[in-house]
Amino acid sequence: MALGDTYAGRLRVVTIYIAEAHASDEWPIGDWLHPTACPLKQPVSLAERREAARVFVRELEWPFEVFVDSMSDGFEDAFAAWPLRFYLVATDGKTLAHIAHPRPNSYGYSVSDLSAAIEATLAAPNAA
Repeated sequence: MALGDTYAGRLRVVTIYIAEAHASDEWPIGDWLHPTACPLKQPVSLAERREAARVFVRELEWPFEVFVDSMSDGFEDAFAAWPLRFYLVATDGKTLAHIAHPRPNSYGYSVSDLSAAIEATLAAPNAA
């Protein structure tokens, strides 16, 4: 959330909720004390996916706008968003300026690379 705080008022941050990453019936996470850290099953309807997104927002106190992908996974299919991607769209609202994706053999990404891309995009001549 630090990047969201850093750039508050300078950019719009939105989240697209796709499939449940750690559904208890597909890819559960946890440890021996909490064998299922995520109690949600993979949603099978749009209403269930919306409810899962609400749980995500509530449990993580997510401060950003959240949109929900359709059950046909149109966003996920078009943008290969799983497991984690950050897309930076230029101020024209149309141009994809940067994609932050996990490093090879990792689920992590470079916050400094994303921050540099944000700075470059905000400094671009067409930036508002």
